[in-house]
Amino acid sequence: MIFVGIGGAGKVESPNGRFLEHEFAYQGWSDDDNGSIYTAYSAQNLCWNKIALVIPISSEIVFYNLKIKFPFSTHSVTTWGNTANTPLPEGSFSAKSSSWSFKTLHNWTTGNEFRITLEAQVDLIDYSGPISSTVFLPEEITICLPDPVVPGDTGPSTTTSTSRTTTTSTTNSSGSTTTTTSSSSLNCDQSSGIVPPSPDQVNFPEANSQLDYANALGRSILFYEAQISGELPSWHRVSWRGDSGLTDGCDVGRDLTGGFYDAGDFVKFNFPMAFTLHVLAWGMDTFKSGYIAAGEYENASRILKHGLDYFVKCHEMENGVLWAQVGDGHLDHASWGRPEEMTMARPSAKISPSAPGSDLAAQTAAMFAAGAMVFHDEDPQYAASLLIRSRALLTFASTYLGKYSDSVPAARDFYNSWSGYNDEIVLAAAFIAKASKKIDPSSFTTDIQRALILDRIHSIGAGSEFSWDDKSAAANLVMYEVLTSAGHSQAGEYENRFAHFAQALDSKPKTPGGMVHISEWGSARHAANAAFLMKTAEASGLSPAYGTWAEGQLNYLLGQGPSGAPIVNGSPGSLMIGHGTNFPQTPHHRSSSCPPYPEPCGYDIINSPAPNNWQLEGALVGGPRTATDNFSNDRSDYVTNEVALDYNAGFQGLLAAFV
Repeated sequence: MIFVGIGGAGKVESPNGRFLEHEFAYQGWSDDDNGSIYTAYSAQNLCWNKIALVIPISSEIVFYNLKIKFPFSTHSVTTWGNTANTPLPEGSFSAKSSSWSFKTLHNWTTGNEFRITLEAQVDLIDYSGPISSTVFLPEEITICLPDPVVPGDTGPSTTTSTSRTTTTSTTNSSGSTTTTTSSSSLNCDQSSGIVPPSPDQVNFPEANSQLDYANALGRSILFYEAQISGELPSWHRVSWRGDSGLTDGCDVGRDLTGGFYDAGDFVKFNFPMAFTLHVLAWGMDTFKSGYIAAGEYENASRILKHGLDYFVKCHEMENGVLWAQVGDGHLDHASWGRPEEMTMARPSAKISPSAPGSDLAAQTAAMFAAGAMVFHDEDPQYAASLLIRSRALLTFASTYLGKYSDSVPAARDFYNSWSGYNDEIVLAAAFIAKASKKIDPSSFTTDIQRALILDRIHSIGAGSEFSWDDKSAAANLVMYEVLTSAGHSQAGEYENRFAHFAQALDSKPKTPGGMVHISEWGSARHAANAAFLMKTAEASGLSPAYGTWAEGQLNYLLGQGPSGAPIVNGSPGSLMIGHGTNFPQTPHHRSSSCPPYPEPCGYDIINSPAPNNWQLEGALVGGPRTATDNFSNDRSDYVTNEVALDYNAGFQGLLAAFV
């Protein structure tokens, strides 16, 4: 359906030839101290025979495209009454144009009225004529909606909807089907878990050498299999784990089963989980050949899709809701046991327009965009649906500003958003542009424009780490990638920013064996994630020295660093469980520490010097607290001995890069 308003008044034409009256009312103007004129308009009260138009539209259809042509070059356009992506000037990378386009989101359900308000800013240098009630009215307004949307048209019979463009003047950003995951399959009367009947150690081949990257890559994937929550898939290989968290979401009446447990506990913290899946997907896309050479691409794809499908459940796109967490850290940490036997309350928490979380929403957007790139070749429909969700979440993040940890107090003591949300917003915008080049090329230019505008609005620095909290360096790198591919002159600015990040790493302390020491908590994780970014930078065409540095960090973690190795309980070894002949034995990890059922499992285990009952294959442990190489097996020391989803994220991609 196309709505066109010419000269402030026009008609609305439906696909079946009927017309609606359309009034576009001028509200006023004002000037400011910066040499600009602000002029506001309101498009309201669309009429059907002088009755307010009620658009019957599927709740699954949430996007429309809006284009506005002004008689003068305008500096910026702002909208209300809908959820709009940052308006983009058409035809150039400048921030000033007479034509503007919006890729917009509105949570329409049956019975809603279409309403939108606009404000445009015109610089005085672009207009010096008289001010009147009509001079600034748009020359043309074009709104493209999915069909059918008007009374009398036949709507879709299922919750799957296909969007189509009805005019060549309006770009359709979706062009593919989207689906909603139903919560009707959630069984809240069942037990929350099932203890595995025949648990056993995982039988994984030994490495051929200390630097057997392919073997270590496969082992890392097994760690993620050990962290799976929900009903275990048929391909699951860790037999000492069973189904668990089967009633997640029952407290809110939505199926929130699936995903992964965060670390040695059983909370599903979606902020670091989204970061993890994003980095895993990024590594799979960038270093796909390494995964294939190691024979691990299918295993890695299964892990990634398990996580993405969980986030699809968490994303109520039609309601503007993203579920942020399942479980409470304080309640969870009060007990030590098996996930299959959990009895503590597992409350669900969400973000929404009234309780925003720009950082979580944008990080999830980046994750969906990266996932779309991975699955585009084998399942283009699934990939397109992920990109649609990615765009919607970035719109949400940049419209309803706020830190997720302010809206979800239960996350604050565990994954507080210290760095704020600017880095995630820029990262998401950059990754959407990166994905659109591959999946939706017609949107590539406007996506780059949007990323540049958001970077100006949400200024970020160079960054000094790459972590679940701070993604500034990653955002700069991806901005460099997409601008370079577009031949854009600003690419050099982001190359310089990344160079400052590399310099910051170089200034950090190093252990005698050569590992960069960024933070005492999870020092090995920080080294691995930074090294992943540096290797990715080299793959993007930046300095080969970045890749050399990354290789040294990876080799250290595997037990053969530039000038030594980790000293694990007094002897050289690796910081990856199961790799080599000497590695950590007592990770701070509940389920792997518990003996076979029905033997009891409680907090008395935490101080036991004995190795965990089940070898947690592939997990990268926290690492030394200080810039030394010394690591001691101590299950009670969660700073050095805990494992977590994000610890293996960059590490796994780095392994694939060197296979």
